Amino acid sequence: MASIARSDYPVTLEKTTDFAPRKEGLTDMDKRYLLYKFCRGGDRHLITWLTASGMEEARLAVKLLRKNHPQEQDLALGEGEFFEIIEENQLKSGEWEQAMQVLSLRKGGLHTTVGNKGNDE
Repeated sequence: MASIARSDYPVTLEKTTDFAPRKEGLTDMDKRYLLYKFCRGGDRHLITWLTASGMEEARLAVKLLRKNHPQEQDLALGEGEFFEIIEENQLKSGEWEQAMQVLSLRKGGLHTTVGNKGNDE
């Protein structure tokens, strides 16, 4: 089952409340992913991280979040916007840890200023 780690999304999927996922709780089939939103103008925003058994389940988790939480602006897509889901093993060294730091500082979704304006990298 997919899980998402954003304490401000009251999801019905399995949920964790801390931003530092524990690898020992994952099975051999679980993988960790970062969810980004690309906005008009080329801005890339880190939304959250999640675990899933594979990319198909990760995509399904995002679809379910969007369906169950249409009021969340982080999950709404406008014209020319799209999501990117990146598996942890595709990231550069230290990128996962940097993303966890950004998420741990954020309390109000994309509307919270963290790091460079319009870019959470």
